[in-house]
Amino acid sequence: METAIRIEGASRSSKFQDGLALYSRLEPCLYPSLNPALVLGHDISHHCPSLMYGELSGETLVKALGLIDELEALPREGEGSLIDIGSGIGKQIFTAACVYAWKRCIGVEIYEKRAKLAEQALQRWKSKQSSIPMLRTRVVDFACDDIVEIEMEGFQVILLVSAAFTDTLMRSIAKVLDSQAVGTLAICITKALPGPKWEVVHKSEREEPWGRAWLIIQKKILA
Repeated sequence: METAIRIEGASRSSKFQDGLALYSRLEPCLYPSLNPALVLGHDISHHCPSLMYGELSGETLVKALGLIDELEALPREGEGSLIDIGSGIGKQIFTAACVYAWKRCIGVEIYEKRAKLAEQALQRWKSKQSSIPMLRTRVVDFACDDIVEIEMEGFQVILLVSAAFTDTLMRSIAKVLDSQAVGTLAICITKALPGPKWEVVHKSEREEPWGRAWLIIQKKILA
């Protein structure tokens, strides 16, 4: 169910469907086998709820990019950058790199075991480029780091699967994102970036693999 806060006009998400199909062909090559306990992080998630794993569906990411396209806010192909804060094992970054031609797609994940799985998937892609489909984005990278400890600037789109993030963490992330330019777009899940600098331009309910969630798109309106 969509709320009254929405972007008007017909969805343009269909233009990204070919990229989503591309990712579907790539995924078995990138992730030939996964240990669910390792991905979910049973050893740490019950101690720190913010580290719970919640993977965003490709359909929701495509929906979000379509809505941003309606705002005419997507960067020119080959020029824009996207960062995924809490990128897990990297599936969302690879999906984004398939559905649009970014200059670069960067994933940042604090949980070392998940970050390692993302890096392994990246190495598989690099080693098999001659035999598997190419990404639309040539520069893909992952970092194992705490987002509040790194410099953040120059990203046009920020992805936050933030449903399990605490309010304290969301405030910390919002502070880190102060350096982003006015007009930067943030795709959040269930929990929005707090504060007057980020305006909600779209909010709708979605069904994710782990349950119901809110797709929230925000625009930075104040420096």
